[in-house]
Amino acid sequence: MRTIRGIIKACMPNLVIQRRLPLWKTRKGNSLLLTFDDGPDEKMTPDVLNTLKNNDVRAMFFLVGYRAEKYPHIVRQIVGGGHKIGNHSYAHYNDRVPGYSEYRGDILKCQEVIRNITGVEPRYFRPPRGIISLPSLLAPRSIGLRNIFWSLEGGEWGKNRQAGINFIIQSIVCSAKNRDILLLHDDHSSVTDILNGILPALREKNIDLNGGIDCI
Repeated sequence: MRTIRGIIKACMPNLVIQRRLPLWKTRKGNSLLLTFDDGPDEKMTPDVLNTLKNNDVRAMFFLVGYRAEKYPHIVRQIVGGGHKIGNHSYAHYNDRVPGYSEYRGDILKCQEVIRNITGVEPRYFRPPRGIISLPSLLAPRSIGLRNIFWSLEGGEWGKNRQAGINFIIQSIVCSAKNRDILLLHDDHSSVTDILNGILPALREKNIDLNGGIDCI
């Protein structure tokens, strides 16, 4: 049986909840957008950045505000590497979904933190845990942010939490297609192993790993 969240996601137009790359921008190639949630992480995010650099890949990092405050030098490394930054809330609530006013204030606080570190504000928002609610849809739009979700995930913190690295790699590589937005987490201990497995394999499938970031 489909969950309520699944039904809402399936029915909501891509203009409100963006789960795929824009069709009109990706007609000429096999483009994929690589995204990371929940960072910056003191250990894993620099490893991720090195792996992306070695593979000439750019990505979007959805940062948690309180973590960005703690590791501003890593935030600057992300921007310096040519990557883009999205807003993933300041507090990253795991136990509840705050009301509209609190949610909006939390997003604004994350915007301020990132602006103070980088000099620019994110244009995109992804709600913690991908939870769809009226606050998570309306609050970011009220301050000019666009919601970006995903169409493909590693599931290393979710559905594939108990799976082996090879299973996650094969699942991503076999499922990846044009216009996908891939979700990984740069605070997971296995993320660089996943990247080292999927990046060469996706290129063998003629997927443009930088085509997606150029669409955003």
